[in-house]
Amino acid sequence: MEITQDQIAAEAEHRLPLGPNLARWLSGWLSRLGLIRGGQKQLQSNSNGFRSSAEPTVRPKVKRVFHTQMLCASIAVVVVSILGCMLTGVRVPGAGTLLLGLVFAGAAILPFPLYMWEKGWEYLPDALLTVLWSALLYCVLNFPVTIAARLGAATPLQDSHFMQLDSLLGIHVPSIMAWSDAHGLRSFSDKCYYALIPSLWAAVFLPTLAGKARDTQRFLTANLIAFAIGLPIFALLPAIGPWYGYHLPMGRYEAECQALIFQIRQPGPFTYHPPAGIICFPSFHVIWAILCARSLWGFRFLRIPVSILSLMIIASTLTTGVHYFCDVLAGIVLATIAIIAANKIALRTLGATGAAPAIEVGTSQPLLD
Repeated sequence: MEITQDQIAAEAEHRLPLGPNLARWLSGWLSRLGLIRGGQKQLQSNSNGFRSSAEPTVRPKVKRVFHTQMLCASIAVVVVSILGCMLTGVRVPGAGTLLLGLVFAGAAILPFPLYMWEKGWEYLPDALLTVLWSALLYCVLNFPVTIAARLGAATPLQDSHFMQLDSLLGIHVPSIMAWSDAHGLRSFSDKCYYALIPSLWAAVFLPTLAGKARDTQRFLTANLIAFAIGLPIFALLPAIGPWYGYHLPMGRYEAECQALIFQIRQPGPFTYHPPAGIICFPSFHVIWAILCARSLWGFRFLRIPVSILSLMIIASTLTTGVHYFCDVLAGIVLATIAIIAANKIALRTLGATGAAPAIEVGTSQPLLD
């Protein structure tokens, strides 16, 4: 006998001291994980921050289209990485082992979500694959960054032009740093700058665990778009950072970053090293701060704290002297473009598969948050 979502909600409300909204949310979450069978509609209270959406029968097809797109994108990134490393003289220790490991890992893991889909589980395999795509992109996107830096090695460093552009905008990064130090904010700025790392983890795992994997999926799509646009710009307009342009004292992070950039720009073969922090323009620190906030926007109770944290991360790129102001502006523009493009791709996928987007209660607008 199949247990429906409404039956679970009624039983939870009867046995536990839960209100009807919380009981229906609990049953809806279990249904999304595939642990129970839901009805055709997920009934959730709009006034309490939950959603009401019809789940069409083609929804699994929509999910599989996303994973097909991610498979194609991942293959493209791997192919570009292999060819790019060969053309730019980048030597990757253990490259063959790494490639075989990726192939065998994919072959070993892929049958599990396929089996879950075959058994009628919808959300759990979707969430599992989304997390796996996140891990894969984290591993492979570093290679195109190094390749872009090698391609831009023949281009003169643009720090002087970025300093001039900041001056035209009325911004002087050393003055911002001095103001921060004078008010005892340097340590706080450093903590804000490195707060991006847990924010990235939260942007991937929180929506996925809460039944909002499509937010994580748009986060991944937006990242791919940002890299596709940002890396050619980085290759054409290479720079180091304000500490180099303004001849400021360097900390450990700045010294390591500068040494790696000069090493990459040297002619001849280069032994691969993870290229952390070498992109100056546009600022990917700013891009990721905005994309993280967008990924977590579906949690209404987190919107204000996440927005504040993202703004502090963006501000810290200036107060720590890691980026020029024009880097920050370019990061904001590129993040906006990536978010808009990712949403359009999601809507186009829904239209191509014949599925209508979820509609928020009391409105006629597609629920894209």
